[in-house]
Amino acid sequence: MDADLLIGGAGQSAQSGLTFDRANPVSGAAVTVAAAARREDVERVVSAAEEAFATCATAARGTGVRSSPRRPH
Repeated sequence: MDADLLIGGAGQSAQSGLTFDRANPVSGAAVTVAAAARREDVERVVSAAEEAFATCATAARGTGVRSSPRRPH
């Protein structure tokens, strides 16, 4: 099973192409190959989040809906 980075609502590989194996702690067998995020990936995530927030805030104006981020329950 591969685990990509979720950026802008889409699964994406790390920009560097690097990955790491996540192992089953009992057997030691690799169960997931995950994208290894680095600084450039974090910058892409932050940019996508800022864009999404701005889009959400713009859409909420005039609707009486608060434009602050939702907090998990």
